[in-house]
Amino acid sequence: MNRPFRAAWSRAEPALGDPKAALLDVPMSAPSTSHPSPASDRSTEEARAGRPGPEAATRSASNRATLVAFLHLAVLSGFALAQPLFDLLGRNPEFFATRGSGAGDVLALGLALVLIPPTLLILLELAAGALDARLRVGQHLAFVALLALLLVLQALKRIAPAGGVVLVAIAVVLAVAAAVVYARLAGVRSFLTVLAPAPLVFLVLFVVVSPVSALILGGTDEARAQPVQAQAPVVMVVFDELPLASLLDARGRIDAKRYPSFATLARDATFFRNATTLSDQTTKAVPAILGGQRPDAGGERSSVSGALPIARDYPNNVFTLFGKRYRRNVSEEVTTLCPEDLCRAERAPVVARARSLASDIGLVYLHVALPDEVTERLPSVSDTWGEFNGQEAAAGEGAAREQIGAATKGGRAERFDEFLAGVGGGAGPSLDFKHSLLPHVPWQYLPSGRRYRPSSREPVPGLVPPSGTEPFRDDFLVEQAYQRHLLQVGFADRLLGRLLARLRAERRYDRAAIVVVADHGVSFRRGLDRRGASEANFEDIAAVPLLVKAPDQRRGRVDDAYVRTDEVLPTLANVLGVRLPWRTDGRSGFSRSAERRSSVEIQRRDGGRVRLSVDRFERRQAGAVARKAALFGAGLYAIGPNARLIGRPVSRLPRARASGLRADVTGPDPVRTYDPRSGQAPTHVAGALTGGRPAAGGRDLAIAVNGRIAAVARSYRSRRRPAEYFSALVPESALRPGPNSVELFAVVRERSGRLRLASLQRG
Repeated sequence: MNRPFRAAWSRAEPALGDPKAALLDVPMSAPSTSHPSPASDRSTEEARAGRPGPEAATRSASNRATLVAFLHLAVLSGFALAQPLFDLLGRNPEFFATRGSGAGDVLALGLALVLIPPTLLILLELAAGALDARLRVGQHLAFVALLALLLVLQALKRIAPAGGVVLVAIAVVLAVAAAVVYARLAGVRSFLTVLAPAPLVFLVLFVVVSPVSALILGGTDEARAQPVQAQAPVVMVVFDELPLASLLDARGRIDAKRYPSFATLARDATFFRNATTLSDQTTKAVPAILGGQRPDAGGERSSVSGALPIARDYPNNVFTLFGKRYRRNVSEEVTTLCPEDLCRAERAPVVARARSLASDIGLVYLHVALPDEVTERLPSVSDTWGEFNGQEAAAGEGAAREQIGAATKGGRAERFDEFLAGVGGGAGPSLDFKHSLLPHVPWQYLPSGRRYRPSSREPVPGLVPPSGTEPFRDDFLVEQAYQRHLLQVGFADRLLGRLLARLRAERRYDRAAIVVVADHGVSFRRGLDRRGASEANFEDIAAVPLLVKAPDQRRGRVDDAYVRTDEVLPTLANVLGVRLPWRTDGRSGFSRSAERRSSVEIQRRDGGRVRLSVDRFERRQAGAVARKAALFGAGLYAIGPNARLIGRPVSRLPRARASGLRADVTGPDPVRTYDPRSGQAPTHVAGALTGGRPAAGGRDLAIAVNGRIAAVARSYRSRRRPAEYFSALVPESALRPGPNSVELFAVVRERSGRLRLASLQRG
């Protein structure tokens, strides 16, 4: 098979070796003429004799050379584009499972990665060759250099991930050299021809051998609906990344002032204040909630390969339990446990899924190929399983985007609104389920419902990109991340309040069984991973809120039982008087087994386990609540050094000599023109300090809005850049409609302890 390819390219080799020659040493198409020539007469005679004439031979050689050129581009793009993505995605089948991608979606993606890039490139070459054969030579070599550049970048990134501009420059030089070698040496081109089957091999390994094969070869997800006799409406809400301590006040009760909706529900429900999750990973924690099975035992696949968060692997769940008699209003975000024949209406259209998949794949590849110094400016691909470009990076701009797992558009708030629109109405009992990606990062919502655009280069200053899960390195940035989280918890409370109001308006609240829970928590401690469970942050990740209101329950109570999240569904079945038709690992939270536990345990995403005794867990949980009260007891905006300055007029504070530093605010002036009706509150003030040597330990800062100190902060240094940066949130109450003035100051402390303000020139 390779012999005719090499023969065709042997004709092209002189052209590739000589930039003055055409790509092929034969014309790209037969010359047209209106008068017959002796050559054409000979061609006709030879054709009649069964032998190809010169023109036919030229076209045949041209076609063979084009085919070989295509194969070379396919091989290079296979190694540079397809294989890295196949390797990454093959090890993370949740990427497809969480967005509801079926076998057809995955196969289409695989074929597209193998065929579309080289096809587009060869079509561009042919278009160039129609104009000038020499142009085609240059374009082909440019494509070879480009694909070589992508290969070299990935190789160098493994050696020096933070290489930045230097790494790119080295990669460009090596890529150009590779293109020259390709043009000069026939052996290199022959080697690429021999590698022609490689892209197909990559595809077969991805489809058949990698863990993704379970999605393609595992069959369909037919519903196993059960004949449940219950009549009460069922409402379930699963919040994401919500630790119990975030909701509690200094006395260990749900903070009714900051989170009135959670407190309102608690007055009518059973509050299990010792509830704990079983996993620090959403794709394991949510199926445990919905199916009543532990992450290591749940599903029908072996624990070696692990079950995916899809209906086929968790066929017994809350959706199939109520599937036969209950009308369903389902909005899943990270899982697709509701079988397609039950929740077909909630699935996104094919075009929407393809568009979302293509967008996310492109961003994933940029993170794979480009140096970290470049990718840190891109949206994170580690905070969610999909819709990376749609993580409300352009919050408030009104750009509707197709979402994974549901035929909805917009951001997290808009998706909650669409869920609310489906609550109530219709005859018969209903199941309303919402998994909300709140208060999960990115933190951009205020309790009022308005959004603020992060003004710094890093969406969450202090979290090292691209993973976003490395430990915090700065105490103030830990406090600020915690602050932003709690503000977003306030917005989650607002959405819960709207749901409760909707249920009352539809006269379903009293009759409904309502469950509100979180998949897992999140940690804010210096030097610790914010999401990964360990003994040092166990209470932050393991402890989650769990509120269960039985039908017609009107008095709240606190239950100290140690309920696990795999016992949420059995507890719901208990209050409904329903017997689960399958065996679960958990028991009802009202059972005596939950009261007698001596330890609590959480499974880490790496497969390990962390366990604490209940006595130690209670002490640690009390410490987490006390720490939060100490940090934010004076208010969510009263954090940072010299917090006593907040609220004081600038005119009444002593001034110090200007230091020559300049504050360059990132982006447009954050609060120059404020329109409360826009849905945005430009409360994040961030940027860089220039004009002086960066302070090794940071410097104290104050931000004044309209002549009054609105926030204090401490500058920080990035681990990847030598500059000094600042980031602070000012309260909405400090803004007024229309123009606002913003001033930045360095806070200078005298030996006597007196504080002075040194103005920072605005850049």
